[in-house]
Amino acid sequence: MNCETYQDLVAAHVDGMLSSLETREAEQHLTTCSQCRRLFAEESRFHAAFVARRLIVPVPVEIEERLRAALGAAVTPTLSWCTRLFASLSQPRLAFGLVAAVLVIALLFPRLFSGDRQPAWFHQAVDAYQTTTEGHLSFTYQTDNPQELEQAFNSSGQLDFVTHVLDLRPTGYRIAGGYVLHSQGHPVAIVLYRGKEGSIVCLRQRGMTPPMPVGSEGVKGQYLYTQAGYTFSFVQFSEHFCTLITRLPREVFQQQLRTATAG
Repeated sequence: MNCETYQDLVAAHVDGMLSSLETREAEQHLTTCSQCRRLFAEESRFHAAFVARRLIVPVPVEIEERLRAALGAAVTPTLSWCTRLFASLSQPRLAFGLVAAVLVIALLFPRLFSGDRQPAWFHQAVDAYQTTTEGHLSFTYQTDNPQELEQAFNSSGQLDFVTHVLDLRPTGYRIAGGYVLHSQGHPVAIVLYRGKEGSIVCLRQRGMTPPMPVGSEGVKGQYLYTQAGYTFSFVQFSEHFCTLITRLPREVFQQQLRTATAG
């Protein structure tokens, strides 16, 4: 197994979804590849944080059995779809199973039922903000000096771009720490800033700023967007883009950015 193959399987490895053969090959690869060991460690920490926040919830065995039974009954060829549905609902246990299954799906995937149309980056950024500010992940780098943290990031060998660490000390915000997270096989440099008014999380990753939804404002690679109590700032650099996310009001955040830029 090579690095490219393992990076495609790392999420399944963390979730324990690989076959016995794939698991052996993956573990053998990790014994010789420090880069993939770091990737596995980061994905494991992120997975643990999601579990801690109860974003990953196992389906109860009894509900899974009822769901399987309901699905099995649904393929009976002798009844029409409508007839099978009403026949199923006439059986109390099976009807309960169907209702319970729908409730579980609604609880596990609330965005499917809420009409949520936010882009994928919105949920990823919010999850990173919550995970970082709630302390579910430990910081690899704990210096509060922007230059030292920037040097640590760029010399770590974990990033595929040259990053920059914003100095927000003129606005009253100091760095609490930083770490590198691998998301979908790509490294993301994350920095947490804390101040009297709240927290700001900075995410930097290689590539281009994602398309902005309706309601965003800005030009030339700099955008502001507010949604669901979060304010986002996007800035495009030559080979990477920066996402700042906070719960500060938009006007307050804009003033903080102007102060930081002026400083």
